[in-house]
Amino acid sequence: MLTKDLVRFKLKGNQVKPDFIDPEDANLRQLAGNLLGVFRVAEGKTRSQLEEESKLLIDAAPVSGILARGFEKLLFDRVEFETAANEDLMAWRHELFLQTSGLLSRERFEDPESYRLAVAESRNQPAEALSKHLFSDLPENQPVVRFRSFSPERLIHRYNCALVQWLLLHSNALTITTRQQETKAWRQFFRHLRFHQLLAEIGRTKSGAFKITVDGPLSLFQQTKKYGLSLAAFFPAVLHLQQWKLEAEIHLRNRKPKRLVLDQDGGLRPYSGHFLAHIPEEIRYFAQLFEKQETEWALAPAGEFILLPGDAYGFPDFVLKHPSGKQIALELFHPWHGAPLRHRLDQLEPMPEDPSLLLGVDRKLAKDPAVASQLEGSRYFQEWGFLFRDMPSPKVVLEKLLRFESG
Repeated sequence: MLTKDLVRFKLKGNQVKPDFIDPEDANLRQLAGNLLGVFRVAEGKTRSQLEEESKLLIDAAPVSGILARGFEKLLFDRVEFETAANEDLMAWRHELFLQTSGLLSRERFEDPESYRLAVAESRNQPAEALSKHLFSDLPENQPVVRFRSFSPERLIHRYNCALVQWLLLHSNALTITTRQQETKAWRQFFRHLRFHQLLAEIGRTKSGAFKITVDGPLSLFQQTKKYGLSLAAFFPAVLHLQQWKLEAEIHLRNRKPKRLVLDQDGGLRPYSGHFLAHIPEEIRYFAQLFEKQETEWALAPAGEFILLPGDAYGFPDFVLKHPSGKQIALELFHPWHGAPLRHRLDQLEPMPEDPSLLLGVDRKLAKDPAVASQLEGSRYFQEWGFLFRDMPSPKVVLEKLLRFESG
């Protein structure tokens, strides 16, 4: 993400507007392409060498220096450096320090340079080479292992997205209105939402669009940087929706709250195809295990919302279907889903006659005193819930399905 000194936005009345850049601007596309050319051949170079090469391009760029350094920051975020501890180097450095300590106790030196030359002579190495090796594991000397490249156009879209993300660091909730219909996009949207430990209340507008208020446990008490970071990290998922509008309240230091309003017509575009390809490993593995069971029930990733008591909606992890036509959804709550679980239990408190949802709760989460108390007092969970460790057992799920089938 971008740092405060690299962010550009305007304040107008009670609104804040990111200073988006034009993906078609020739100067920006050329700068993006030139910087990418440097980073694409960076493997084996040190961080400091890469910084020097990119600085030459930034200083000569016909665009704002803040903007150019923003490009550079986003590219460095995609670089993987060698950071593993070098045990041989650590042992060599320890031996050198012991030796130089003994040298200082035996001799007196007129200046630091005389001392450096004496140490180099004792090691039978040039002083410059000795100094370079001594600090070869400092961050500026770490070599590049890998760079995740993309196109100049996507770098520009990534920059525009990063402007929004920095503002969302200073927010504690956001509301998304969308007419998204495509099943796969919904599925990935809610997986990312839960991964970032966020809570969503889902409803409908009078026009029939979905209204999703993204909230979470930390915002219930106070605004925190950690929660803002979750909102910012989640935001790119919004860009894969159709006909969307986002609203958020931004709390900048020493200023009255400002409104951030964005929609799909503002020029923001997805910058990565990884979003739609991502399927969590535990989800994939559970589905494989369930397929091996001797049962008529079929398990599939959820593809649509389910109606909950109080005209609310939920988006589960799976839906289970029986040849008879019966079906029930399955929603899993992991250790970081404390607030979403408690919210879901409150929604299901009326105990509907026809259950629409099985609830699986990780045992680590169930150890939380507040959660444990609510699970114990929940009639719904006692009937249609179960505990699991790391991943649900297909046999436990089938036991609940047999009760549902016979009921």
